Amino acid sequence: MSYEVESKKAIPIRENIFHMFPVSQPFVEYPYNQCAVVGNGGILNKSLCGAEIDKSDFVFRCNLPPTTGDVSKDVGSKTNLVTVNPSIITL
Repeated sequence: MSYEVESKKAIPIRENIFHMFPVSQPFVEYPYNQCAVVGNGGILNKSLCGAEIDKSDFVFRCNLPPTTGDVSKDVGSKTNLVTVNPSIITL
């Protein structure tokens, strides 16, 4: 597998991880007019952008950000897809 930013560098993927990848593009059949990509860096604090973000057809959130309580007025609560960086998971 090659990494888009470093296309000349190959990254080995273990077979058990490879089998977790979708066989086909999961969202290819859905026309989205408005999408939001929301991180958890704090730039939206006190922005009151939550309602605007929630109006999006698809909301992609990075690094398992909080979406409940008082923070929802700034970052919204709608979530269609969320990522989690393994470095923030503790077992």
